[in-house]
Amino acid sequence: MKLLIFLLGAVLTSGVICFGEALADGALRHFLTGRSRCSHCQAELSPWELIPIVSFVLLKGRCRHCHSKIEPMYFGFECLGGLLFVLCYQRFGLSFASGLNAFRIVLLLAISFLDFRDMNVPSVLLYAFVITVLPNFALHKVPFMVVVGGVVYLFAAKGWMGSGDVWLASGGMVLVHSWRDVLRFVQVTYISAALYAVALLLVKKRERKDAMAFLPFIALGIVEVLLHG
Repeated sequence: MKLLIFLLGAVLTSGVICFGEALADGALRHFLTGRSRCSHCQAELSPWELIPIVSFVLLKGRCRHCHSKIEPMYFGFECLGGLLFVLCYQRFGLSFASGLNAFRIVLLLAISFLDFRDMNVPSVLLYAFVITVLPNFALHKVPFMVVVGGVVYLFAAKGWMGSGDVWLASGGMVLVHSWRDVLRFVQVTYISAALYAVALLLVKKRERKDAMAFLPFIALGIVEVLLHG
């Protein structure tokens, strides 16, 4: 059962990432009606070359036609999607909550992938995630949500977050149920982002004033709350 759930997570993660890429690149029509092609040589890909994880392993991370290197981040995110689906199943079993949270996780993975790739995340994905958390509003008391909303607004006003970050963080805050959850969400987000930034500086991949993808770390905080909240 867990193997099937892992494969389902990998397939859905791969599909939503490709959908997000098509939106970001203005190629939605081709995504819906055309055939998948190698981004280097434009050769049409056969169905077996599109199987998540398996095709990457069989092709040894290279295009079958031009032998160009396939971005390993696809493989990594597909594996991560499968793993998180299994963790979601272990946490919630076969239930509506499990399906809803799995869908949220797929959206978060796609958002994270695109932000890491070139910091170009379609608003549709952010709005879709926010829509999935709207039912949770009924679980909160008004004073709690007012204060939580104020925290997000403060971070945005100080310039610590962009508009996309605000949308995703706002959705994440709706999922928390206590002040302890809020603290854990903020800690995971900012500590992981800080460690990543330091690592980039150490390997000289960025300068201090360079922009950095932040949505993946908000997504990490949300996943932590979803699976351990």
